Amino acid sequence: MHLTLQSVYPAMIIIFFLYKKIKRSIGYQPLKPHWLFTRMILFSLFAFGLSVFSITHPFLYGSLILGILGGWLLVFFAKKNISFEKRRGKIYFRTHIWVEVILLTLFLSRFLYRVTELYLTSPDLNSLGSYSQSIGTDPLTIGVFFLIAVYYIGFSSFVIKLSRNELDQNGHDKEKDILAR
Repeated sequence: MHLTLQSVYPAMIIIFFLYKKIKRSIGYQPLKPHWLFTRMILFSLFAFGLSVFSITHPFLYGSLILGILGGWLLVFFAKKNISFEKRRGKIYFRTHIWVEVILLTLFLSRFLYRVTELYLTSPDLNSLGSYSQSIGTDPLTIGVFFLIAVYYIGFSSFVIKLSRNELDQNGHDKEKDILAR
């Protein structure tokens, strides 16, 4: 097996995005309601598309339901353990470290598994047509995706609602300006 530029460049891009994902997921994150809302919309659209696809594949129902239930359990646990912090005029939030670790582990393990499977099935990247169709029919991928999607949709909406309610009760105009951006 030899490394070519065809396989090194995508690997470098993937590693860069994984690094950004890990860095962004651990610790306090700046509260950006527009980004949280965008994340909710994107995950909702992808989840809707995959759920419509799973209607034609009944063997995916179990994975879909387990993913949804697992996502709601993580949202419930994250809601109980959320904390806010204000630094230099900006509001930051985070949830329990175990929720972050579970999400990162699920995402990275499933991602690395699929990339490895992709490389082992077609290392020249020329015959990806059947591979892209197999992603939507893999029960484990569907379950993990729905767990992550339901978590991000539910938790993002909770953070937006909680931050708006907290600011409305306290009446801080400066913080309202920060959240409006």
